[in-house]
Amino acid sequence: MVSTTLPNGLSVTRVPFKSPGLVAFYTVVRVGSRNEVETGHTGFAHFFEHVMFKGTKNWPEGTRDALLGKLGFSENAFTSDDVTVYHVNGPTSSLEKLIELEADRFMNLEYSEATFQTEAKAVLGEYHKNAANPGLKLEEALAATAFTRHPYQHTTLGFYDDITVMPTRYAYSKEFFKRWYTPDNVYLFIVGEFDDDAVLKAVEKFYGPWAGKAAGVAIPP
Repeated sequence: MVSTTLPNGLSVTRVPFKSPGLVAFYTVVRVGSRNEVETGHTGFAHFFEHVMFKGTKNWPEGTRDALLGKLGFSENAFTSDDVTVYHVNGPTSSLEKLIELEADRFMNLEYSEATFQTEAKAVLGEYHKNAANPGLKLEEALAATAFTRHPYQHTTLGFYDDITVMPTRYAYSKEFFKRWYTPDNVYLFIVGEFDDDAVLKAVEKFYGPWAGKAAGVAIPP
């Protein structure tokens, strides 16, 4: 295992592993529900788990997914209290193209207000679906009891009242993305069969221009 930090703060950890031409590519963003410290604005870390698949000018919605599928990659994402993780698995032979695509969406994510509202309503629908399971209500009650000030008080879905008004907070979503989706707040983990020198050069080429500094938003004790 070897780790490198680029001048822009991006951390890149590679784990060469004898797999039959396969690679796993993980992007860990240090933003989860614990970072939602502003009253009335919970659920945005989870929201970006959805909207990060909406495309860029270079790769409009649908085109990136189609190419990844053609190349043999599968992908998904999840949000926790502390991080948001995007993971892709597939052939090493197309790893450089994957690095290009991943760098593009993190640097150049683009979504309209209409798209934002659609996805915000989808998040609300996900809440309704999960609320049909008593487990969510139990989790909410437990967290509210255990944490009276810390943002662990709400689940990764967010408070229901906040999610219902989320479609009106397009401008805030842009600020949230700018605040946390920065190179110094992201870790890449690449595991599999690949040429380490070539991979690092590709990461430096495509992620090198990424600029920005993560916000130092205070989190209650």
